[in-house]
This record gives sequence, structure tokens and C-alpha cells, in this order.
Amino acid sequence: MKKSDVRLLLNSEYIGFDCFDTLIHRRCHPETIKQVWAKKLCQKYELDVSAEKLWRIRKSVEAFLEGKNENGEYTYNELITEIFRRYNVYYKSREDTKFKAPIHEIKQLEIDIETERQYLDNENADLLVRLYNSNKKIIIISDFYMGKKDIYTFLKGFHLDQYIYDVFVSCDLKKCKKNGSIYDEIG
Repeated sequence: MKKSDVRLLLNSEYIGFDCFDTLIHRRCHPETIKQVWAKKLCQKYELDVSAEKLWRIRKSVEAFLEGKNENGEYTYNELITEIFRRYNVYYKSREDTKFKAPIHEIKQLEIDIETERQYLDNENADLLVRLYNSNKKIIIISDFYMGKKDIYTFLKGFHLDQYIYDVFVSCDLKKCKKNGSIYDEIG
């Protein structure tokens, strides 16, 4: 970072960071995490569908929800509810065989897979800590399908949560960075 950029940051009260690809990186493509999730979910709950088919259902649901919802944003609960509504329609005809696992278990599985594949961007983390120690209020702004609490979980894994003033996540606000609506919301 150039000295002029650091001076600009030091003149601001609030400093915003993205979570993914800025502070936290993944050791794999985000789609790989979803594919591993599908595989582990099929194994854990003995689903009558291949991991590949479950992942494809998920991709179809993501596209559906992006088209349906304001700014293309949706919550994890909306995502999982629709995935298993479709799974039950396509693969389970009798009520007693329908899939009904608690959403929090399914989400925790994905959080575990996600955190296993994350690593810290030390340079940006050091900058965040320096700015915090300069009395800056650090905010996280993220386009993600899991909410604020989950972003804090990821940050806590790297001991960064203690430096964060607030977190703003697209799925919680139904706003996104791509069109700038999330900035209008927090601005």
C-alpha cells in the first residue's frame, strides 16, 4: 500500500474491509466448498441422490433466488429451505421419507467445511490491527449468503473479531456491493 493511501485511511473515522479475498482467503474455489458440502451432506444423512445432483440442485436454487430476490440476495435459510423443498419433490414422494434435518446442522456443516479451507491474509490483517490501534472503527462489508454472526465466526477463527466495530452482510440487508446498494444502506 502506498503512503498516500495510508494517510487517507488515517484521516477517516471508519475503515471498511471485505471479508473474503481481502482478510480471509480460501485454499480452493468457493464452488469446491459447495461441492464438498453436498458430498458430506449426502453421506451424513444418507440422501437418495448423488452429491453431484445435490450440488446441481443448489446451483439451480441459487440462480432462482438471485433472480427472485431484491438485489439478488438471499439468506442461508431461504437457500436450504428451497434446496430441500426441491429435493423432496424430485426424490421423495411419501411424507414419511421426506428430508427434515435442522437447518442449523446443515449450516454448521458448511461453516466447518469453509473454515477448514480458509487462511489469513497477514498483510491486510496487520493493516487492520494498525488502523484499529490508531482508533479507527473497522467495519466489514461482505457479499455473502451467510449472515453477520457467521462472518464473526470466520473472523474469530483468526482472532480478528475483537477489532471489528460492525459487520454488514448482503444477505442480511438484501443489498449488495455490485450495485452499491449496501453502501447506501450503511453510509
